[in-house]
Parts: sequence; C-alpha cells; structure tokens
Amino acid sequence: MAFKIRSAGILKELDRQDEVNRLTQKRQDEREKLYLSLAGPKSYSAGSLARSSSGKDSIAPSLQTAISTLQNPEGFNIGEDILAPIIASGDPEGATKLLTVLENAKKQFKAEGLTLPTEVVNEILAGIVTEQSRTKPLDMDKITKFIGRELNEMYIPILEGINTTPGNVYVSPFTKVKTPSLDDYTAFEKRGAEVLQTRMTDEKSRLLKRSAQLVDLEKPPGSTEELENSWIGQRLQQIETANKSLDDNNFLPIVNLYGSAYLDKLRELEPSFKPEKLNPYLQNIVAQERIVPNRAVFDSLVRAGIFMVGDKVYLKDSDTLLTITEEPGGN
Repeated sequence: MAFKIRSAGILKELDRQDEVNRLTQKRQDEREKLYLSLAGPKSYSAGSLARSSSGKDSIAPSLQTAISTLQNPEGFNIGEDILAPIIASGDPEGATKLLTVLENAKKQFKAEGLTLPTEVVNEILAGIVTEQSRTKPLDMDKITKFIGRELNEMYIPILEGINTTPGNVYVSPFTKVKTPSLDDYTAFEKRGAEVLQTRMTDEKSRLLKRSAQLVDLEKPPGSTEELENSWIGQRLQQIETANKSLDDNNFLPIVNLYGSAYLDKLRELEPSFKPEKLNPYLQNIVAQERIVPNRAVFDSLVRAGIFMVGDKVYLKDSDTLLTITEEPGGN
C-alpha cells in the first residue's frame, strides 16, 4: 500500500514538472516570437526563413533580369568578375544601375548610326564604385537572456539580414560628345586660322626688323646673308597674300604659312581634336613644313625670333627636319 502511495506521488510530481516545463517552453516561445517581432517589420516563421535564405531565389526578379541582360554574350557580355562585387554589395538596384547607364550609352551611339564601342563599355565599367554591405554582430548573450534560452538557430540568418546595412553601387552616367558636322569642322578650322593671324602679324614685324638689319650688310651671291634676305622677302610676300585672303574669307594661305603649327593651334582650341577629321585639302597643306636653305639661315632666323617652340622646319641642303624645343631669343 505504501509503495502505491509513493508511486502515485512520483507520477504526480512528474506531471507537475511536465506542466512547468510546458509553461516555461510556452513562455520562452512567446518571448522568442516577441523578440523577432521587435527586431524587424517582417512576420517570421520557418517558412519565411527558408524563402529568405534559399540562395538564388532570394534575388529580386528585376535584379535577376538585369544580371541576365548584362551577361548576354550577344549584348554587353559583362563577366562575373565585374558583376560579383556589384551583387555582393547588397544594393538591390546595383546591376540595374549599370544596365541603365550602358543602355543609355548604346542609344546615344545608335542615334548617330553607330554601335557602342568596346572602349566606352570599358570606360563605364572602370568608373564603377562599389560599397560593400556591413553586418552588425548579434549579441547572442543578450538575446538568450531575453528569451530564457538560446535562439532557434533557424532564425539567426534572418536577424543577421536585419542587422545588415546594404552596400551601394555608383555608376557614372555617360554622355557622348556630339560628333561635329562638316559645317562645325569648317567653322573650327577657320577659327584656328584666325587665331594664327595674331602670330602672323607678330612674325611680319620681326621679319621687317631683321630685313632692316640686313640692308647695311654685304650680301654676296650664295652667302648666308643673301639667302636669308631672299627667304625673308618671299615670306613677307606670303604673309601679305594670306592677310588679303582672310579678308576674302579664304584661310588656306595662312594654313600654308604654318603647316603643323596650325594643327598645334587647333589642339589648343580643342584638346580632343583629331587631325584625321580635317578636310582632305587641309591635311595635304599641314603636311608641308616651312623650308629654309640651310642651317646657317635657320640659326639666324631663330635668333630673330621668327620661329616658336614646337615649330618644325625643313633644312633643304641637308634634308633634315628640325623641331624648335627652346624659346628663341630675338636680336
């Protein structure tokens, strides 16, 4: 009889302990649910956790479409090495931003009947700035204390996602420089010639000064003085012709006066200028450098300040092309 009483007491105590454990478990589950609801705006469950941590399926459809379009071999053919840090940044619009810039660039070239150059694509890719996401560590001791037990490990990825600040992807917009029309180039070419008019006026003054110095000097036939005096006379005549031609809206003679120096002036006016865009007749003219009889005449003209740094001069007697590398000093 005493044994039966003791057995009944043990069973009753076990039942009581089970009830305590059940209530404790219920309270801890409610505290866990409360913590998860306080941690973020989402409704959490094992099902939502599975969906949020399922890898590829967690990528938004719009982002997946942008990635596929970027990787298309018949399209932009962007490699995984470029896309990986963009995706890893956590920026939900990262790949879409890149796709938008590339498509806009493509439209700009298509509007002019051109295809998007590979170098432009590479330029856009090189300008991408990617800021990676940052995750704040979970305080598991604090969470355990709040709940009364350790957090169900299935919910840890969700909480880590909540504590993660997405990165950002910046893609510089691309604007194509408008291709100049033939009229644009003609106006630009004329502008370069007009700018040289100031130099032509200065050169004329220096030539007249040097000519005056040669007047009192003996000039035996074939001498340096005679050759120089003859060269100066011809040059002054060419300058006079160029001046009159400008008045008639004809800038070819002044281009002929300065050859490659005219190209240098165009580059000063527009650094992106490409010589091959010149009208064909100008290309032939600028290829003809100024010619002097020999080195002695050249040296004398340099001292007179007739040439400037960067000028190219052809020496007829030695078949040599010289380039002025230092600022000449005048007489």
